[in-house]
Amino acid sequence: MIRIAGSVKKQCEVRGGGEKAKANCEGGSEGRRRRRRRKLKMKKWKRQAVETEAKAEAKVEEGEEAGRGDEDEGEGRRRRLKLKKEKRQVVETKAKGEGRRRRLKLKKEKRQVVETKVKGEDLGNKKG
Repeated sequence: MIRIAGSVKKQCEVRGGGEKAKANCEGGSEGRRRRRRRKLKMKKWKRQAVETEAKAEAKVEEGEEAGRGDEDEGEGRRRRLKLKKEKRQVVETKAKGEGRRRRLKLKKEKRQVVETKVKGEDLGNKKG
C-alpha cells in the first residue's frame, strides 16, 4: 500500500486496476463485498445442482428415462459437441499473429455447418 499526499488510497485504486484487482484488493471493503457475493452464488449453484439431481433420480424411480428428448435430438447434440471440439483444436494450432480474425472466421464456418446439420437443409451462401 502506498500513500499519496493527503489521501488514503489503496494501491489497486491508485493504479486504476480492473475488476480483478479491485476484488483482490487486500482487505478492502469492496473486495470483501465481492468475495461474499461470489460465495453466496456458489452456494446457490450447489443447491440447484443437488435439486436437479434429485429430480432426475425421482424420474428414474417413476420409470421415466432421464434422457433429453428422443434419440434424434441426442444425436444432433452429440454432433454439435463434436464440431465444437474440432473447432477448438483448429484454434489451438493456429499460427501466431492471426488470432482473433481467424478464430471468428472459423466460428462462422462452424456455425453454418451446425445449422445445416440441425435443420437438414443446405444453407449455402445466401446473399441479400
